[in-house]
This record gives sequence, structure tokens and C-alpha cells, in this order.
Amino acid sequence: MPARRCRSQSAACSSHANRPGAICGTTVGGLDQRGKLAVVKIAKGSDNGIQIGVHFEEELMARNILDEAHIHPAIRDTIANFHADIVREVQTAIAADEVVVVGMKQNPFPKRARKALHTAGVPFRYLEYGSYLRDWRRRNALKMWTGWPTFPMVFVKGVLIGGANDLESLIQSGELKLMLTGKSVSS
Repeated sequence: MPARRCRSQSAACSSHANRPGAICGTTVGGLDQRGKLAVVKIAKGSDNGIQIGVHFEEELMARNILDEAHIHPAIRDTIANFHADIVREVQTAIAADEVVVVGMKQNPFPKRARKALHTAGVPFRYLEYGSYLRDWRRRNALKMWTGWPTFPMVFVKGVLIGGANDLESLIQSGELKLMLTGKSVSS
């Protein structure tokens, strides 16, 4: 992440006016050994002292999505509204419930995810959309929205954690329990 200069132009942040390229508001970042983005912010405090803050963020995921500039304006609404009802239904569920499993009939993996959650004693909401033979277009809207190619789609506190295998790994490692209690996972 390249360093940036302060753009606030406020009286509280006047050092950039006196010295172009001053450190006020400079942000510097890099990845730490855990793959998390370490962000250091340097700013001038109200007492004219320098304040330095550090926080860690997940590295941004590179995801190929066709840029809107490369989509003809006449079809943008069609894309934006493609089975939007099913997406809204899942968004509502993940906002209301801590754990949501989105699946389909005839697929053994949603059943495996539900069984793993039952065994772990974790309450969840299950949404089922069609089978291999029907509603595939509606399910495709969810795949386009999440970027996740298969079912089930398991959400924990609004975060897509993957499918049945990913859920089982989180249960075994204890990370699912930490996610549900709001505690961070230490590396």
C-alpha cells in the first residue's frame, strides 16, 4: 500500500499546508507473518504531538468480476435484478440468524453440514432452493452474489465460511465456537 498524504485540508490538520508531504495522515501498510495487512496511521494530535496507530486487517481477496464499464448500460438492470428475491431472502436470514446454511435437495453436502451443526449443538437456519432438476437459475444468482461455486453455502455471523468441508474444519479446530462467541482467533 503506498503512503498517502493527508487530504483533509482542515484547520486541525494544518501541517501539510506548512510542509508539503508532511506525515500528517500518512498511511503505510504491509503484510505481517500471518498474512494480515498491518496498517500504520500517523497523524498530528490535538496537542501537536505525533500519534501513531496500528491495526490489522485481512488481506483483500482478488476476485475477478467484470467491471461495470464493460457492461452495456441496456443490460445493467437485468444483471442487477437477476433473481434478486432469493439474494434478499438469504441476506435477511444471515442478518437475523447467527448460522445459516443454504442448500438444495438431493445434494449430500448440505445434509452433512446440517448434521455437523446438530452434532456440535449449534442452532442454525436452513434455506433450501430446489434440486438438481429445478431452480438452478435461482441458485445461480446466489453463486454470482457470493462467488462461491457449490452448495451448501454456510454463513456464520454474516460471513461466508464455505461449504460442508470448511464448516467441519472450523468445528474441529474450535474456530467456529470462537466466531460465535465473538472472540478472535489467535495465531
